[in-house]
Amino acid sequence: MNLKNAIERLDKKLETIYDNPRHLKTASNSVFGSAVRENIDMNKFIDDVENGIAFNFKSFSKDTSGNFLNYLLPKYHAMAQPLIDITAGGNGGMASIGRGEFAISFLSNFQSKITKSGKGDLEHLGKYEEVKHNGGKLSIDNKAGNEIFRSFTKLIEENGLTLKKKDYLPNRVGDFKLYIESEKHILNGYYWTAITGDDPSPLTDDEWTIKCLERAFVRAFEKIDSLLVINKKNDFVRFFNANKALDFYKKRLSIVKKNFEMRNFQNNAVSFYLGLEEITK
Repeated sequence: MNLKNAIERLDKKLETIYDNPRHLKTASNSVFGSAVRENIDMNKFIDDVENGIAFNFKSFSKDTSGNFLNYLLPKYHAMAQPLIDITAGGNGGMASIGRGEFAISFLSNFQSKITKSGKGDLEHLGKYEEVKHNGGKLSIDNKAGNEIFRSFTKLIEENGLTLKKKDYLPNRVGDFKLYIESEKHILNGYYWTAITGDDPSPLTDDEWTIKCLERAFVRAFEKIDSLLVINKKNDFVRFFNANKALDFYKKRLSIVKKNFEMRNFQNNAVSFYLGLEEITK
């Protein structure tokens, strides 16, 4: 089979994911180009994917930690990162496919399907998995940051408090120099109320962070059955419930605190980044 036939075979296979010709061509060119660059026979590669030889998806889908490459046949290791990096846009409302999702779906021979259900990123046997690769964000709430800050400002004014600069953020290094601990705890409590509507109570920075983590994981697992978190070296952890995820991240609070996204004057929702140095700590 010549190269023309090989790429036509690949295109036909990728129609399982794409009905947008531009996205299909982008993904196909990436896969094919990676194979050529690494001197990998495209047809043999597809044969091994279809026969379940290239990737041990059965073990990968069940394991709670490991490295992605350990499930891939060694002769295809050179193709792992190029496949992981493919994020050609989907369809049906999907703006894009996140890093890692294409690789898992393709290498599993589409046993794991990219889903448009709104219940995570991948679907396998009726179970839904969210994938966060190297800094993927998990939100605490859908509220915009500027909306939260407006609510926070109103709360502290109603309770006779005054900020020592134009704004405040829990865990922000600069605010440690402005407030004593008891003041910060009160402000943390009101910031939490601004996000959630819960009754305010003083919160230490650790308590505030743990509550954020718990809320984020509980919200996520209302829609998904597992959460897969992968770092840039392709080490991964997988959680099958919110409690396991919370237990893991509670032991890594010093890392988590550095990886929050909070914007008082922008629309960004309060989120934290996953798949960074916490995976191997």
